[in-house]
Amino acid sequence: MNKRTIIYLGLLIAGTTLTGLKVAKEFAPPRTAVVSITEVFDTYQKKVDQQSVIDKSLADLKLRHKQMVQDLKTAQRDERLIESGPEKNKLQIDIIRQKAEIEQFEQLELNSLQQQYVHILQQIRTEIREEIRLYAEAMDIDLVLDKAIDAQVDPRGPPLKWDFVHYAKPELDITSDVAERLNERYRKSR
Repeated sequence: MNKRTIIYLGLLIAGTTLTGLKVAKEFAPPRTAVVSITEVFDTYQKKVDQQSVIDKSLADLKLRHKQMVQDLKTAQRDERLIESGPEKNKLQIDIIRQKAEIEQFEQLELNSLQQQYVHILQQIRTEIREEIRLYAEAMDIDLVLDKAIDAQVDPRGPPLKWDFVHYAKPELDITSDVAERLNERYRKSR
């Protein structure tokens, strides 16, 4: 063999070895799991408890609002029956005050309840994310995908569920595990 052939074979062997090393550095497929965030959210006892508190508060606010509107209607009816004079003027001032109180009630009380609800949802969302992260780390899972997403097609109608993961083996679904862990943690904190 001549010198040129030996160098060529050496480069060929070195190239093959380097290519082999490159393949060895490639990563393995990620360990993947799926979760239904909607199902975890709906079965999380803290969400259920907080929802009942919000629902009761909303019912109380609606009752108060209804009573305020009824009082205003009564005052407006009475005002139509009274002849002009100081009593009618006093009633007209009271009607203006009642309208302002209703408007303020709608803006402050209902807005406050809505903000409280949004805060609760954000807190629960954070807890669910954290539980999924903890579970994934404990089970050495590299990637967790949500099984479906909501798509708002028509603002007047309910959102549609669109599959994000079209197929997953049942053993890859960690939904019930995450929900159980969240509920257990919640029970212990009460």
